[in-house]
Amino acid sequence: MVEVEGPDPKAVRAGVATPSHTARNGTLAASCSGIVVDGGGIGPVIVCPLTLLLPFLRPASREHPMRVSPADLSAHARIRARLAAPHLPAAGGQPFEARLLAVRGLHAVHAALTRLTAAPCTHAGGWLAGWDSRLGPAAAAAATCTLAVLAPAGEAGAAALEAVSPGAGKGGCGSAPAMQLGAGIFAVGAPFGTVAPAHFQFLLARGMLSGSVPDCSRLPQPVLWLSDLVCLPGLEGSPVHAAAATDAAATPTGPLGVLLGPLAPRSGGGGAVATLLVPMACVLEAVRDLENQGVAGVAGLSAEAGRGTPSFVGPYSPETPSTSKLPASPAPPAAAAAGRSVVAVKARGGWASGVLVSHRGHILTVAHLFADPGGGAGGRGGGEPKPLPTPRAAWVAWAPDPGRPPRWLPARVLHVFRGPMDLAVLQVERGVLPRRAAPAAPAGDAALARAAGRDVVVAGYPTFDPAASGLSGPVLTAGTLSKARLVVALRGRPAMLLTSASVRSGASGGGLLDRDSGALLGLVTSNARHVLGTTYPHLNFCIPASLLRPTLAALLEERSAGPDWAALDAPDPALSRVWRLGSREAPDKQGLEPPAPRALQELLAEQQGEGGGAGKARPRL
Repeated sequence: MVEVEGPDPKAVRAGVATPSHTARNGTLAASCSGIVVDGGGIGPVIVCPLTLLLPFLRPASREHPMRVSPADLSAHARIRARLAAPHLPAAGGQPFEARLLAVRGLHAVHAALTRLTAAPCTHAGGWLAGWDSRLGPAAAAAATCTLAVLAPAGEAGAAALEAVSPGAGKGGCGSAPAMQLGAGIFAVGAPFGTVAPAHFQFLLARGMLSGSVPDCSRLPQPVLWLSDLVCLPGLEGSPVHAAAATDAAATPTGPLGVLLGPLAPRSGGGGAVATLLVPMACVLEAVRDLENQGVAGVAGLSAEAGRGTPSFVGPYSPETPSTSKLPASPAPPAAAAAGRSVVAVKARGGWASGVLVSHRGHILTVAHLFADPGGGAGGRGGGEPKPLPTPRAAWVAWAPDPGRPPRWLPARVLHVFRGPMDLAVLQVERGVLPRRAAPAAPAGDAALARAAGRDVVVAGYPTFDPAASGLSGPVLTAGTLSKARLVVALRGRPAMLLTSASVRSGASGGGLLDRDSGALLGLVTSNARHVLGTTYPHLNFCIPASLLRPTLAALLEERSAGPDWAALDAPDPALSRVWRLGSREAPDKQGLEPPAPRALQELLAEQQGEGGGAGKARPRL
């Protein structure tokens, strides 16, 4: 954890501080997380986001964070670092004084973030990178992509750093697995450090690598990653590790990257859409030439101390010892399935997501993509937009090859459903399908009926226009299949799936995938929205694969006349009641309650065994 303390300027006291700042008794204090990096000849250094120091810089320098120098820091600012590592005592060591050694801009990362946030999107009012809403969009993005490099100010701090430096074999930046879309990650840091460091230091947060933006100006490797990990104030600067290292008490092989902070709509509605993180190779490249510039590093160390080879000292390319040369962190089968089958769909000035379901180029997406946006608001079933006559064309794109823009292929719109299912069917010419394209494999009815509690992944193209964002493929978010809504009239089969994965506008039509098998569980249609306009991204609705199966079977039949759309799209009162979402019928009259997840069944069985013995009657689950 890195802390900074100094006089409280009136401007800060007036409300410019971020959630990780506290002001009391005329003093402003702030904290964030940081990471120890082997700086080569200058010894081990601490890297943290520059955003920590912004209130303590000269006002004129705050608008141009990448041009900041140590001379811009207030002479009254006091920086302290407190180390937290698994092999240190529980207290995490005593804080020691530190000084600002250099400021390093991550220019390629900044370019990727600028491209992403400049793309057409589903939010009005611009984007806020980080926490400081005082800054304009350009300054906030630049500050988020700028690192402060700190060195200990005395021998006690130098000795503490040496004990945990990567060169000392204590686990640092020496061997990080390559980053893979869909891989599980965890971050370890110290949010709210100025409030209660003993409570929050060494806090662990989990998530997955959701998407990436490559550095197209040089090489196709991603320089900016998005994650669904929740970044609390002060967690920025935390090292990010592969979730394969599940034992937090063990020393990880090395960090994958560093958290930069959240990305949220500047209007404040709906919270952060993603957490930004930078690959470790980019961080190390940013500090690799400090010694060549004559920067004086650690004081008080012997000539040999801290003088290992930096983890990554060469250019960020496949020919140098970078993360691309090391074993990849594990990614779930759902990630591979998403890259082959989940597509972006553009039509009538908007976009959605879709899923390839046959080798003949059939794609399922949502019907509301083709609805009249002026005909109303809300989801289908009660105030849905007025359907237009079936359009005849759309555009579809798969994840592009590394370093290449997406290739948009023409698709025919075969049918837009007008019944209870928010569904449309497209077809891409078979001869133009990308080689990597492969249809999704739908899950069986038995798997869906007992799916509650299963780990799932939602894959789609939310928030940012896929034609302009620079994202290298679909965005993945992890969650739980919260409920399978079973209906008597459908012979006990599910009529709706509810999940806790984050779903935002643009992801509609994307795939709901089983994390462990990659099987298609359903098609994402919408998230929950309050009548007053509040959206709940972590409560969303999907069409189960069992309801899609008749359409899939019809598409695979070799019929010259094509599918019988009138039969497939026939009215279904029972299904309409479920998807209306406003029904207040009792559950036993509207549908069936599914069995509890196996883990819950086992827990209840254990509790009953402890409470009353084997002869006690058990509740029916």
